[in-house]
Amino acid sequence: MDRRLFEVLLSGNNYVFGFAGFEESEDFSKIMKIIEEEIRPNRCNGGGLEDKLGYFDKDGFRVEVEFNSIMGNFLVYQGQRSDENLAKIREWAKIIFDNLMLGIGNK
Repeated sequence: MDRRLFEVLLSGNNYVFGFAGFEESEDFSKIMKIIEEEIRPNRCNGGGLEDKLGYFDKDGFRVEVEFNSIMGNFLVYQGQRSDENLAKIREWAKIIFDNLMLGIGNK
């Protein structure tokens, strides 16, 4: 199974960070746990039955966390696309991906 972190710029200012190889509904819960424990946002919330939605707020950024059966698990950033902003979101996406690879969030 190919496991990798990928980035896609959608129309407008929507930037998506996806977690290939972590496309299951259960992975959403692992991602939310990693966000809470490793990124330590000011606010964090998420849930759902089939398609799942969440978000976290940190350092003035709001990042959405989503799961659906077509795309799997991914982050959506809809703010300004400056190099500095994208570097911060990219750093958080990498923290999540690295912890998924290590099996963190399974506890």
